[in-house]
Amino acid sequence: MPWRPGLSSRLLVLTVLFVLLAEALIFIPSAGNYWTNWLKERSEAGQIAVLAIEAAPGRRISNELSMRLRDNAEVLSVATASETGREAILAPSMPINGEVIRVDLRDISLWDRTRMMADTLFHNGEDRFLRVIDTPKFEGAFLEILVPEAPLRADLIAFCERILWLSLLISAVTAALVYFTLVFLVVRPMRRITKSVERFRDDPGDWSRAIRPSKRTDEIGRAEAALADMEQAVKAAFRQRERLAQLGEAMAKINHDLRNSLSAAQLVSESLSFSDDPRVQRAAPRLERALHRAISLAEETLEYGRTSRPIPQFQTCNLNELLEEAAAEA
Repeated sequence: MPWRPGLSSRLLVLTVLFVLLAEALIFIPSAGNYWTNWLKERSEAGQIAVLAIEAAPGRRISNELSMRLRDNAEVLSVATASETGREAILAPSMPINGEVIRVDLRDISLWDRTRMMADTLFHNGEDRFLRVIDTPKFEGAFLEILVPEAPLRADLIAFCERILWLSLLISAVTAALVYFTLVFLVVRPMRRITKSVERFRDDPGDWSRAIRPSKRTDEIGRAEAALADMEQAVKAAFRQRERLAQLGEAMAKINHDLRNSLSAAQLVSESLSFSDDPRVQRAAPRLERALHRAISLAEETLEYGRTSRPIPQFQTCNLNELLEEAAAEA
């Protein structure tokens, strides 16, 4: 038979999807924080380079040391600004040919951080540079560094891959735990109840395959107890119907024999009506009416046993004659 997803397989798939959805909602601010922290680290490294240059005699350093400071800070240039003006501490060692994007870390909002992170992630940043402005730890209005976007994009992609694999691992472990827990607590008891209902549907008279309620007190336990009570009630109704069927069959045989006996008695009563004895003349009609009612009752009982409803017969009666007949019968 073709495979059809059951409750347990659907539960497993939904659990994985929901965990991945939760991880996706967590990933967006996490990637934004990683993007901001990456730029913050370069800003702090640029500040260290500025402090190193200021500590040098006459603030003069060699080209080799300047290149090493830029390489260690992973920046292209560093500049500071104060009330007196802007000063380039480390000048770029290469011409800047490309788009320069301004990033102000001093008052960046969550939306701007998320938007710029997505722009860096989905844009090929080989020809773009980020002009990052941050608050320095030393005296000055702001610190400005220039970094290429390509290394940031590469590190951000690697971060996203790590988060993806971690999310898949977490979703798999969580889904497995939830799956096996719910399978033992819900799916297996429901499967047991379903099989019991199907067996009861196929053979309601089989009393040996009734469900046995467990000792659980939750909804599953109450469902098992209700199913067991229903099966017992239906089985009792089957037993009663069987007994009624047997009783009806016996009554049909009795009514048949009784009607034959009453018919014979009716023939005898008709012969008695020709007697000259006055007492017999008075008793014969009463006997005939009693036998007629007994035969009618037997026939109506047989008709009722055939589950056919008799059609009512309406007729006009003389109430005085009925009362005299009843008085005579009494």
